[in-house]
Amino acid sequence: MKTVWEDDIIVEIRDRLVIEFDMDDNPPIELRAFFKKNPEEQAFYSLNADAPLGITHHFQNGISLKGNLTIQPFSRPHSEHSRGVFADLYFYLDGRSECIWQLEGFILTY
Repeated sequence: MKTVWEDDIIVEIRDRLVIEFDMDDNPPIELRAFFKKNPEEQAFYSLNADAPLGITHHFQNGISLKGNLTIQPFSRPHSEHSRGVFADLYFYLDGRSECIWQLEGFILTY
């Protein structure tokens, strides 16, 4: 099953971050991250249930992505999903030390 998460993380760059998840019923979950205007430049990762996945990638558009993805229990009323991918990601621009955007929360449930 393939699932896509996509968002305008930084409006000023006029591009969208895309994370594609490719998964079966059980981990690992294969994923690739890229910006929509440059899909050829991709970061590939494999997320397992037993450990957080540390991510560090510098894209050609000057955005650096650092943080973690973890598989965690998920519970919401009226949802049949019991697990999800939780993101704790920080975005930096052109090597600056201050974070320009943070993504914290579930980006995929299953």
